[in-house]
This record gives sequence, structure tokens and C-alpha cells, in this order.
Amino acid sequence: MREYGSIGEVIPRRRLAELLMGVAGVRVGVVGDFSLDAYWHADMLRSELSREAPLFVRPIVRERYSPGGAANTAWNVADLGAARVEAFTILGRDWRGALLTAALERVRVGLAHTVARDDCATPLYGKVILEAHSPAQEDARLDFIQPEPYPAAAEDALIAQLQTAAPDLDALIVADYITQGVITPRVRAAL
Repeated sequence: MREYGSIGEVIPRRRLAELLMGVAGVRVGVVGDFSLDAYWHADMLRSELSREAPLFVRPIVRERYSPGGAANTAWNVADLGAARVEAFTILGRDWRGALLTAALERVRVGLAHTVARDDCATPLYGKVILEAHSPAQEDARLDFIQPEPYPAAAEDALIAQLQTAAPDLDALIVADYITQGVITPRVRAAL
């Protein structure tokens, strides 16, 4: 069997189709930095000067949320038709975590191995899209982050989930997106 993966090497279309079709019977775990992507659309034709500060407001008229980071990776694997996709991550018990878990449930990503804690924050990347005329313009991004390293107890819980579930998986994808994220030195050593 030929291995592909050299930089610049192209996998032939037929082989790529075979590989993608092979995902259908695979049980996959995705471990990493699951985040929520937010898109807030501001109608700048409705903007007015704020009474509190000399700035024009961003009147949000539409919002949408989708899995981001490692959560997007899990969604893509599920969308390819994997037999089962399991999430391994640490989320906060916050509004962002609630939106993210709901989105992952909708796209058939299993959450039984997710560690949810009150002392952790669910990452969110908020994109403010300024609309008035075409093309729309993206404003500065607003990021909700985990402000401190994850507590040792959260790492322990994630490692325990990985050790328990790994024997039942055919593949484990490690999706490390955040410098101070879930793939800590201890989690990396356990992997």
C-alpha cells in the first residue's frame, strides 16, 4: 500500500475517494481544543453614536454559532459518515458550552467523554461582520478564552476519559488549536 503525505504530493482523486469512503465504518475520537465560532452581523446603516462613549454602536441584526477548532474537526469527521465520533475536551459550564454542546449533538458528535467544569471557560471566537454595503467587512474579533491553565483535576478527568474510551476507537485525532489549551504537557504525555 502506498503512503501519501510528502509535502507537495497530491493524492490521486480516486485514492482520496477510497479513503473518504472508508470512514463510514470507523469509530473516531477527537481530542483537543473545542471552541464555538460566533458570527454577529451588524447592520451599520442602523448604527448611531453611543450616548455613553464617542463610538458608533454595532447593531447586531443576525447571529449564528457553529463548532470551531477541534469541534469543527469532529463535525467534519461526522459529516463524512464515520460510524461514531466522540469528543474529548474540557468545556466550561457556561452559555458558550451550552451552545457548543447543542451544536455538536445536532451534528452527531458524542459528548459522553467531555469534561464540563464550573471553573473552566468554553473558548469562543466572535466575529463581528459589519454590513452596510457590499462587501461586508469583519471587525476586530472578540475572543472568550480560558484565562488560566486548566486545573490538574480537569486534566486528570480528561486523561481518565481517554484511557477508558481509547480501546473502543479505531482512530484518535489530536487537534491542538490553542497555546494554553487542552493538549497540556500532561495530556500530551498520556496520549
